[in-house]
Amino acid sequence: SATDADNDTIIYGTNATNGTINATTGEYSWQTNSSDAGTYVWYFNSTDNYGGTATETITITVTAVLPVNYT
Repeated sequence: SATDADNDTIIYGTNATNGTINATTGEYSWQTNSSDAGTYVWYFNSTDNYGGTATETITITVTAVLPVNYT
């Protein structure tokens, strides 16, 4: 989450190509599966209506989980 010194409304965004972000709350979600295994580098930003912007770059690693064998 982010705060604005002037209490301006904040809009959240990302360049992430997977998942979704709520532009109002900044909540990001992504339901992964084994085909998503790999490392991803994305930025997330928060911007006010007057051009103030803060950006954070994050790295996400998704590891494939082997299926459970039932006997």
